[in-house]
Amino acid sequence: MYALVLAGCGRVAFDPVASRDATVTADDGPPDADDCRFSDDFNNGIGSWQRLMNDAFLAPGIGPDGSTAFGAMGATAGVGEMLSHPTLVGFSAIHVSVDFEIVATTGDFNVMLFQPGWTSGMEQNYEVGVFALAGDTSPDWIVRFFPPNDTLILDQHAISVPVDTWHHLDVRRFVDGRITAELDGAPYMSSAANTEIAPPFDLAIRLYNEAYLDNIVVTCLP
Repeated sequence: MYALVLAGCGRVAFDPVASRDATVTADDGPPDADDCRFSDDFNNGIGSWQRLMNDAFLAPGIGPDGSTAFGAMGATAGVGEMLSHPTLVGFSAIHVSVDFEIVATTGDFNVMLFQPGWTSGMEQNYEVGVFALAGDTSPDWIVRFFPPNDTLILDQHAISVPVDTWHHLDVRRFVDGRITAELDGAPYMSSAANTEIAPPFDLAIRLYNEAYLDNIVVTCLP
């Protein structure tokens, strides 16, 4: 497998590869949303997903359509379970579409963009965080994080997701540095352009005590 790189788009195409856990497609036309498409419903297992804390597990019957989801208790060392995939690296502009459920009031669901070489989940990153009603007091947010404790909130929204319910999140990071989030198909948060952390980015999903994801689709943006 190798990636094709086009100016302004980062990693925008992949050779199709045989995979038991995910579908990767590519076409030969001009750059568009179909030039990079990764999807996984976890019905065929964890496959190539990597677990930083080894605390994530398959959960048959838990998904929004009664299928298998991928979940984590993920309270280890205050970081939670960090999920990554060797295909989901090297992006400049990206659209992440994913179903998620936060089970406990202490649960979090986070879509994170790291520079290559991250190892702990505490390196500088952009994060879209969704938290649980009746649990966290912080807002849902889009943030830029510099270690050890420099968190710049780029946009925020009052927490609105109740526990034990499935929701759909669309996160987009554009070439100019803007980040947007849609919750259940409606605009939810939107940041002004921020380029303090330079691409390319690797995608990670953080699940914290206790949360699930399913039906993830990742595409590149022009």
